[in-house]
Amino acid sequence: MFRAIASSAKLLRLGVSVARPSLPAVSVVSRQLSDAPKLSPAEFDAKYLALFNNPQSDGWVIRKAMQDLYSEDLVPEPELVTAALKACRRVNDYALAVRFLEATRFKCGTQEKVIWPWMMQQIKPTLAELGISSIDEMGYDKPELYLEINQRRIAVEIINNANAPRSNASGCSSPSNGRLDRTRLWSLIQEEKQRQFRGLELIASENFTSRAVMQCAGSCLTNKYAEGYPGARYYGGNEVVDRIELLAQSRLLDCFGLDPQRWGVNVQPYSGSPANFAAYTGLLKPHDRFMGLDLPDGGHLTHGFASPQKRVSATSVYFESLGYKVDQRTGLLDYEQLESTARLFRPRLIVAGVTAYPRLLDYARFRRLCDELGAVLMADMAHISGLVAAGVIPSPFEFADVVTSTTHKSLRGPRAGVIFYRRGERPPASAKEAPRQYDFEERINFAVFPGLQGGPHEAAIAGIAAMALQARSPEFKAYAKQVLANAQAMSRALIAKGYSVVTGGTDCHLLLVDLRPKGVDGARAERVAELAAITFNKNTVPGDKSALVPGGIRLGTPALTTRSLVEKDFEAVVDFIDKAVDIAIHAKSKTKMLKDFKKFVLEDAETARRIGELKQEVESFASRFPMPGWEDY
Repeated sequence: MFRAIASSAKLLRLGVSVARPSLPAVSVVSRQLSDAPKLSPAEFDAKYLALFNNPQSDGWVIRKAMQDLYSEDLVPEPELVTAALKACRRVNDYALAVRFLEATRFKCGTQEKVIWPWMMQQIKPTLAELGISSIDEMGYDKPELYLEINQRRIAVEIINNANAPRSNASGCSSPSNGRLDRTRLWSLIQEEKQRQFRGLELIASENFTSRAVMQCAGSCLTNKYAEGYPGARYYGGNEVVDRIELLAQSRLLDCFGLDPQRWGVNVQPYSGSPANFAAYTGLLKPHDRFMGLDLPDGGHLTHGFASPQKRVSATSVYFESLGYKVDQRTGLLDYEQLESTARLFRPRLIVAGVTAYPRLLDYARFRRLCDELGAVLMADMAHISGLVAAGVIPSPFEFADVVTSTTHKSLRGPRAGVIFYRRGERPPASAKEAPRQYDFEERINFAVFPGLQGGPHEAAIAGIAAMALQARSPEFKAYAKQVLANAQAMSRALIAKGYSVVTGGTDCHLLLVDLRPKGVDGARAERVAELAAITFNKNTVPGDKSALVPGGIRLGTPALTTRSLVEKDFEAVVDFIDKAVDIAIHAKSKTKMLKDFKKFVLEDAETARRIGELKQEVESFASRFPMPGWEDY
């Protein structure tokens, strides 16, 4: 290592043909990042040579060793550089080899002109042997977007759009600070804002987040790489990011009234599906068995959905999944069938969670079944987490071992996912069992990173912290109560108009409507409603055979409740939905295939006129209500 003046004995041992560069006679102290005993230069070299030369070292170990080596205040010896390059070749990671070369050159610092040519002479045979080009040969001797100093000010002005705002082709002006693209992109963002503002958003999994969350999501935190966890990152400069992530964890636990000694939370999953897959990966071995609510019966893709012809979700590819069902007559979850099937299937984990089921789950019954089978109980509360946080519906935390959620549905936060897990001492299964600790934290955290993800999205994590604080407010609790009241009002209004509401009503924020008795399907109703500025989704209902042309629709109240709609307003919304369904019924009678239907509603003059009139009514109604966020985007 170039810690001090070069050693002539070392040069002889290296057998170099060019004199080793002489450096100023100063002592360079390597950083100690732990309390471990400081290694001698020979011990230090031996440690990293062993890591790089070990054929069992995978890409992760090699990368970690490089990162640790880079954190030291020294330039690696040529033997270490060549060993690292051979390790990269062994795991077939050319990009990592290039990055290590760049890092090594950078570590030469002010002595680059002296050390780097000598280093290149030492490692050149290895580069030729491995087929790795030098930095100069690849054109990386300058930064990728190299600009002369007098060009940089101009470039910054271009990037920040520092000039006065101009109107684009659509007549829309960019914001006065000029920080967004003034061309087509800005126009499209404004167009989407207007679509949301002038329409009726009834998709149960969508909501309108606050300006505070948007500020976090669009902040400088987007710039930061933060692989790892607070206090154990693989990049520098994360002192502030660590505090933000810890704040998000603390606020989230407080949001759900959880004791941090008994519960922990990982806030790094990118969304709900990655959160679920990470939970499975941490808790199960490949091809272990688990059960979740079947997709056609109201479950999510990540609850293990597989059709008779194909394993659709990756969760059914890497694990052996079996869906439990609802009673086809009532639409209610068939607990007795679930229990008998589970006793035969013997799953290692059972998911208690829904995406299109309008009733509450009996978590206590799931807990008893899991205890009987020795299975982990995982609750997926992605849809209902805001209602749980507000305390307006029962919480799964009393019964579950692990709880996953998104943060952008009823919680009104950023698009992200979270995983809660029990920690501390585990209750013994019997009087004879010795006390033991939950190990979920280590397993789940490792599954998220490095198992499935790289750097977390710290801007979204800051948004989680903002969201969690808002969710503890009295205003949020009032909002959650109104979400339930609006869903029940909508259910009553639909039933009064002769619609078949699955299970006869709702206990939460969503409801399913079976359109088959009306003589139409969810796909056709969805398309007409979309053209009339009403957004909901087609959805399978009990007895359906097709997910592309299902018999029902799913309606949700969180988004419009955020916009201040109350019960009487949702009665008006049902009137609009009824008109859209009536148009769909008429258009279906004139066509056969769905593709013909979609063409007909655009080209038939009378149908287009009816849709246009309905759209005007809807937009006039929707524009009366406020919308959070920024005024024009």
